[in-house]
Amino acid sequence: MLNDRYQIGPDQIEALYQYAKFQFECGNYSGAADYLYQYRALCTNSERSLSALWGKLAAEILMQNWDIALEELNRLKEIIDSKSFSSPLNQVQSRIWLMHWSLFIFFNHDNGRTQIIDLFNQDKEEVDELCRTLEEKEDSSCTASDQFSCITI
Repeated sequence: MLNDRYQIGPDQIEALYQYAKFQFECGNYSGAADYLYQYRALCTNSERSLSALWGKLAAEILMQNWDIALEELNRLKEIIDSKSFSSPLNQVQSRIWLMHWSLFIFFNHDNGRTQIIDLFNQDKEEVDELCRTLEEKEDSSCTASDQFSCITI
């Protein structure tokens, strides 16, 4: 419909992403957040949309928009919780990045100190499970390469 009515195709939508990234790199975080929001509304590629959401989260944090940043953080958490990752390691890495970025929000948001405990307790269980899996592989005299492959299946 966009292409038929307004001659806006995948190339123009990709250019919007690149322009948002350029704005972010130049320090125009407000512009970057706006363009990334628009990009996500138009984007059909879920991986690229996820990347735009990470960028929007970073922009909101850098502008110290804690309420909006918390909304974006929760959006990311929902996606990470529901997404099928290529490996458990990729999901754990995404969760760790989420925890990292959440520190900026939770230490500055009014309700942040209680929410950080909830997030970290939930993720602790999953990290514990990953550690148990690694320990089981270690106990069975596997090589380091074998241990790595057990978490990337």
